[in-house]
Amino acid sequence: MTKDHLTPAQRARGQMILGPDRGWGYGMALVLGATAEGIPAGACDWSGGLGTTWVADPRRDLTAILMTQTMFTSPDPPQVHKDFWRVVFRPADA
Repeated sequence: MTKDHLTPAQRARGQMILGPDRGWGYGMALVLGATAEGIPAGACDWSGGLGTTWVADPRRDLTAILMTQTMFTSPDPPQVHKDFWRVVFRPADA
């Protein structure tokens, strides 16, 4: 589940849906490189177009879920999701 099964070409073609630096395991996106919002490499996540998102970071033994009632209007997640990830993954000394 947590191993990337995409070739570089498949990742490039799927970037609009998966996002940058993401791969695909069995049923979930895999974060291959840390995101601008602080989600670390090695985490798994998925955002649903109807307003939900979840991320699991096995290194921190952390799972975070956000459920809204705001449908995504583009492949770029709404700002509330990005803010949520930044708060969840902010450094402990921040």
